[in-house]
Amino acid sequence: MTAVLQGEDGLQGPKGEPGRKGNRGRAGNSGLAGESGVPGEPGYSGHRGPRGPPGFKSMTECQLVTYIRDNCACSIGHSECPAYPTELVFGLDMSDGVTPSAFERQRSALLSLLEDINIAESNCPRGARVAVVGFSSYTKYLIRFQDYRQKAQLKEAVQNIALERTSNKPLLGASMRFVGQNVFKHVRAGTMLRKVAVFFSSGRSEEVNDIVTAVMEYRALNIIPAVISLSRAPEIRSSIEVGLSTQ
Repeated sequence: MTAVLQGEDGLQGPKGEPGRKGNRGRAGNSGLAGESGVPGEPGYSGHRGPRGPPGFKSMTECQLVTYIRDNCACSIGHSECPAYPTELVFGLDMSDGVTPSAFERQRSALLSLLEDINIAESNCPRGARVAVVGFSSYTKYLIRFQDYRQKAQLKEAVQNIALERTSNKPLLGASMRFVGQNVFKHVRAGTMLRKVAVFFSSGRSEEVNDIVTAVMEYRALNIIPAVISLSRAPEIRSSIEVGLSTQ
């Protein structure tokens, strides 16, 4: 048998040219929907827009009264004009200088005033809603506007208000500002609505300048202020007069 010898490997040939582009394959199946992303942080507040043009009244006050009387259920059968709806706030002085007898005078005066007030018992634009706060170095709610719609219940609630013994000084001006900025934020809407704030005072206040500021703020908010003092209070009187006369 003749043996066949294997020859040496030949030299590597030259690199071939690129082949033709293959045919386009079929599109794959759609993937599953991803989960919702985490909500982003709230953006910055936008710029305040330009001031709108001044509004105008479509009715005069007398026309508005006539419209209410003709269309409001609570005025049917009544020929008189509906009373001005009123938001009325009373402030009771509970500071360190108020004795139990002095507080009783305040409460008795408040109950006497309530006797002649027509309390709003529905959403009709008539009658008054009453709120009561107590003040010393701070002010707190005792009765809110929406608490009572029956005079008997309101008077009973006032009768149950007790004097809290404290060493805090009277800050009448701060209390007036609290009422203007907070209590009167929750009033009924209406063209003829009146806002009145009556404060009982022991006759002194530690910050008469705040009373001037409060009265000026009341003028801007169309709130009618009144202070009933249990004793002579020349500083409080002059502060109110300054606030009313300042332009």
